[in-house]
Amino acid sequence: MDQDMVKFLNYQLKTYEGLNKLIVQTKNRLAALNQDMDPKHNDFLNGSVSGRTKKIGVEQIKERLSREIEKGLATFDIWTDWLDRVPGIGPYTGGSLILLYYYAFMPECPKCGGVEIEKDKGLTCNTCGHQIKDGCLSHKLVAREFRTVSSWWSFLGLHTVDGVKPKRQKGKPANWSARGRQISWQIGEGFVKCGADHPYRQLYDQRKARHQRKNPDWTKGHCHNAAKNEAVKIFQSHFWHVARSLAGLSTEGPYAQDVLKHNHIIPPYFWEPSSS
Repeated sequence: MDQDMVKFLNYQLKTYEGLNKLIVQTKNRLAALNQDMDPKHNDFLNGSVSGRTKKIGVEQIKERLSREIEKGLATFDIWTDWLDRVPGIGPYTGGSLILLYYYAFMPECPKCGGVEIEKDKGLTCNTCGHQIKDGCLSHKLVAREFRTVSSWWSFLGLHTVDGVKPKRQKGKPANWSARGRQISWQIGEGFVKCGADHPYRQLYDQRKARHQRKNPDWTKGHCHNAAKNEAVKIFQSHFWHVARSLAGLSTEGPYAQDVLKHNHIIPPYFWEPSSS
């Protein structure tokens, strides 16, 4: 694990997020000023041309950064052997998933180098007891491992408690990754926008039709969200399966397959194990 490379990828992804947020905020402000104003003609967003001088905008900077992220992802087998082939999964989404699955950034004690834990509105080192109230901390890169697909789902906040996805409770830290749930939501939205021949879009369509048929009291939004969540969970199970396979680790099936002996488990789309 090249820590510098992983940290640089994390920097690129966070910069991409910042640019995207700036673009959205700028478009909203432009719309508030003038509903007829086309953001495509805004110099800050899309650059300008004056004579032989061409100035790029934030949109072009974001596209350039996306290409740089993609170059860095070439060092990860799961990107080159699978994710890059999945329509709807771009460099930002793929890179974010890779970091979430493989690595954790833990605050590091500046005194002894130990990993710190949150306590009493500050951070207390679990090795030497050193306390930090504020300031910019360095982070130690720690490898993650999800031995079961259900643990991966739970980490992403895609699990259910009494049939309902858990919500963050005010004043209490969530036991799942808010970023993981956000990325999963973006993936689902991307699949819904794909063409009807996209297999994950087809999964969404099938599940939505089934919910509409079996749950006539559900609203359209309820059916949409339930179907999208199921399609995303299947995709994330595929991610887990491919990642474990590439690492030569066990890929025992989920509870439905191994215990209940269901035989309709869906293998990963766009992946050929023999070519990996």
